[in-house]
Parts: sequence; structure tokens; C-alpha cells
Amino acid sequence: LPPTITYRTEKELQELERLRMRVALLQQELHLDRVLMDTLSPHLSSVVAGTRCPHPGMLRDLYSLLGEGGERFPAIVLDSEAE
Repeated sequence: LPPTITYRTEKELQELERLRMRVALLQQELHLDRVLMDTLSPHLSSVVAGTRCPHPGMLRDLYSLLGEGGERFPAIVLDSEAE
């Protein structure tokens, strides 16, 4: 059986539920990060091991997904290669 949780006021119950939802969202975020890393690992390996320069857009996408949790990415990125 799950542990019994007691509370004295409705406000305590609301805070408990808010915290429970926050924990659930963080667990979901961690799971998604793990899945993304497992999916993108082959691409990262080819970027590191490869001799040619990877496409800038791909690097930006990888950074956005893994470095910032998909929330932000560098806004100033030159997506064309030097001539």
C-alpha cells in the first residue's frame, strides 16, 4: 500500500497536489531527455568522429534538445557554409 498522507487544511492539500504534479512533470522531462539522448547518440558520435563539418542546423537542433531541454537555442547561427 502507498504511504498515508495527512493534511490539516485544504491549502495544505492543494500544495501537496501542486508538488506531486511538479514531481511528475520533472520525471516525465527526465524520461524524455533519456529517450532523446538514446535516439540522438548515433548522430552525436558521427559529429565527433567525422572528418567533415556537420550541418550547422543539425548542431543547433542537438544543442536545443540536449543542452537546453528544448526550451532555448542560440538565436544567432549562420546556417550556410563559408565559401
